[in-house]
Amino acid sequence: MSEQSFTLSIERACERYDIGRTQLYRLLNDGAITAVKFGRRTLINVASADAFFAALPSYDGELPSLDAAQAARRRTQETGAAQ
Repeated sequence: MSEQSFTLSIERACERYDIGRTQLYRLLNDGAITAVKFGRRTLINVASADAFFAALPSYDGELPSLDAAQAARRRTQETGAAQ
């Protein structure tokens, strides 16, 4: 018996992986995940998407400091205003 391939619509794939449509289409265009066309519908291959997300590195660091982000924004604004 052959292995079955499951697919999801674009909308359901976005919900399953908690990403937006634009990011999903970027992954498709980059070849990171695969899809099939069924008429006008694009259906995401679940196995390829699961493999892509499973291969992503774990996040083990700390979140960037909000103070550092605000300081960087201020520097950018000051540099822009000085020109």
